[in-house]
Amino acid sequence: MLSSTHQIGCSLHRGNNDTNTAQALYAFAYKNQFITRNLLHNYSFLAQQVGDTELVHKLDKVLHDIANTPFDFILLAEQAISRKQYVKAEKILNKLIHDTPYLPEPFFSLAKIYYLEGDIEATQQYLQSALDKAEDQQKQGIYQAKLYTLK
Repeated sequence: MLSSTHQIGCSLHRGNNDTNTAQALYAFAYKNQFITRNLLHNYSFLAQQVGDTELVHKLDKVLHDIANTPFDFILLAEQAISRKQYVKAEKILNKLIHDTPYLPEPFFSLAKIYYLEGDIEATQQYLQSALDKAEDQQKQGIYQAKLYTLK
């Protein structure tokens, strides 16, 4: 419960541009093991914003070490994509595809990487794979719409 309270407090302070208080709250929660994946992701984001690369690497390592579901790894890959670390994201996603070939999300994330790199053909191939694997109609609609815009 304390980690949820800390998460809310950190988010409120960060949202009000009170970076110093948010940093102090995140540091306190981290030091005292009141952590969740969400708190670690947000703390890493804040550390990146203030240019603390050493802390970013430390938090990213913890996030990677505690990742245990495919969706944890998708979050790590998406975080790498947002930082333009495409090779890192691609490694995570390719391993995930190897381990869980039935999930559409890693294919969709790879399509995003290739789109950002300007490789439309690969983007289309990965979007098609995501579409083929998607069982949820909403996801199918999203993947189909994105694929259609590329044709």
